[in-house]
Amino acid sequence: DEFLDANALEKMYAYGSRNDADMIGANLQKVTESGTVENNFNYSVGNYAYFSKKEIIDPLDYGIPWAFYKNIYKRSFINEHDIKFPNLLRGQDPVFLSEILTNVDEIYGVKTDLYGYHYQVAGGPDEKINTYEKKYDYLQHFKESFDILSNGNLNSTCESFKGILINFLKIKNNYEDEDIKVIIPQIFDNLSDYFDEDSYEYLFIKQVIGEDEELNKFNEEINDFKALKRELFEETLISNNFIEYEKLKEYISVIEEYEDNNTQLRLLSFESLKNVEKEVNEDYDYISEEIDGITAEIAKLNESNDAILSSTSWKATDFLRKIRHLYKK
Repeated sequence: DEFLDANALEKMYAYGSRNDADMIGANLQKVTESGTVENNFNYSVGNYAYFSKKEIIDPLDYGIPWAFYKNIYKRSFINEHDIKFPNLLRGQDPVFLSEILTNVDEIYGVKTDLYGYHYQVAGGPDEKINTYEKKYDYLQHFKESFDILSNGNLNSTCESFKGILINFLKIKNNYEDEDIKVIIPQIFDNLSDYFDEDSYEYLFIKQVIGEDEELNKFNEEINDFKALKRELFEETLISNNFIEYEKLKEYISVIEEYEDNNTQLRLLSFESLKNVEKEVNEDYDYISEEIDGITAEIAKLNESNDAILSSTSWKATDFLRKIRHLYKK
C-alpha cells in the first residue's frame, strides 16, 4: 500500500495538535494493479465517513469499524484506555477501532487522501480466511466488536456491523462452509443475545447452521413459490426477457397469501437464488468443458489443414485446382 498525499500526516498532525484531538481521520482510496486511484465504494454505500473538509464528527457518524489505518491517534489516549489489538489471526482491526470509537468523544477530520489500498494484491476475505483457525477468529472478531460497540452505546454502529456479518455469511463459499456451520454456535452460543428471534438476521443464521426446523417445514409447504421464483429469475436474469404479466400476477398472489411470513419469504428468496446460482454455475461448467473440447478439436483440424497446405503434393496440384472450372464447363 502507499501514501497518496506526501503531506497528509503533517496536515493531520497539525490539525490534531491545534485542537488537542485524540483521533484525526483522513480518507482512503482504492488503487488498481496498474497504479490508478479509484473512488472508494465504501463511501457511496456509507460504510464509513468521507471527510470533504476540515470538520468534527461524532463517533456515531464514523460508520462501521473499518479502515483504522486511515486515521491517526494520540498515544496518551491509546495508553490511557489500554487499547490494544486482540490476539486474533483475522479481524483484529475492527475490534481495535471499536475500542477507539467507544472511548473517543469526537473525531477531527481532514480532507486529504492518506492511504492507498492495493485491493487486487490484497485479495478478498475468502482468500485470507482459509483455515479453521482463521475462520474461527474471524467470526470471533464480530462477537467481540458487537460487545464493545453495544457496551459503549454505539448501538446503531453495532447494528450496521451485524449486517456485515450477514453479508459475509451470504457469500457462497461461506454459506456452504461446514467449518462455519460448526463455529457459529460455539461463538454465538446464545444467538438471541445478539439478534431478535423474529428478525431476518436471526432466522438466516439459524438457516446457515441448519437449526431452523420451522423454516424447513415452511420450505416444504411453499415449493410452488420457490419454483415460481426460479422461473422468474431465469426469465429476467438468465434469458434477459421481460416477465409475462400473468406470471407476475401469480407471483404477487403467492406473496399476498404468505404476507404474514415476510421474513421467511425473504429467506426463501435468498435460498432459491443460491440454488439457481449453483445450478447455473454447474451448467456453465459443463458448457465450458464442451467448448474446451470443441476448441481442442478445432486446433487439431487447423494443424492438419496447415500440414496439408504445406505438403509437396498440395503445392504440386495447385495448377490443377486453378483450372478445374474449365473441366466443369
